Amino acid sequence: MSLSTLAATLLAVISIQQVSDEQRISEEGQITDRYTAAAAQMGSGSVDVRLAGIYALQRIMQDSPRDQPSIVNLLCAYVRTHARLPKGQAPASQNKPKKGPPRGDGKVHALDDPPKMDVAAVLEVIGNRDPQRDGDTVVNLSRTDLSWAQLDHARLPGAIMDDARLMGARFSDADLSGAELDYADLRDAIFMGADMRRVKMAGADLDGADLGRADLREAVDLPRSVLLGAMPDHTTKLPPRLAQDPLVKRIQGDNSR
Repeated sequence: MSLSTLAATLLAVISIQQVSDEQRISEEGQITDRYTAAAAQMGSGSVDVRLAGIYALQRIMQDSPRDQPSIVNLLCAYVRTHARLPKGQAPASQNKPKKGPPRGDGKVHALDDPPKMDVAAVLEVIGNRDPQRDGDTVVNLSRTDLSWAQLDHARLPGAIMDDARLMGARFSDADLSGAELDYADLRDAIFMGADMRRVKMAGADLDGADLGRADLREAVDLPRSVLLGAMPDHTTKLPPRLAQDPLVKRIQGDNSR
């Protein structure tokens, strides 16, 4: 290769690299502008504008995985602010809500409202994200009131929901492995098919919770008395000490009929 040819080749490589760098800088600037605009929308007084900002952040996470940790932190902070438990409710399970009439199953269920539209949208975005892109960020929904939330199939491994009020919430087939639910109000919640391995549940209230097909192996601080108030069936996977308990077995059998 002649010297002139080599020089032309090097020049071409440098030019391509410069174009690539300029394109990357341009794309990063666009992401930053989109992020700033979406975050501003979430502070709007209009729920429609807030929803637009929430779903814009979801799109940014998909387009720019490196920005997912900061977006997850922002979204979790939004929920903790907009669905905050009233002061003085600690642990959450001490809060005794109003009671409604019996439903079709004959049980008396608590009367409560589901999360507001914007909070529900944030939960949807958080639950549908790819947790492997979270880095060191942890989903933190502690001390929130998310009663009757729809979180079926949500991906929440390692999530922190201590002292949260999750009464009647749906977690069917959700990934809650390693989640922290200490002192959470889980009454009448639905965990059918949920992955709850290694979940922490000290002081949690599971009264009436549906645990059919749930995997609770290696659950931490799950007392026998708390489990007996729930609704495990023969498909529920339990820690050995509970799986071999005669009374637990009987409850599982009764719930499987």
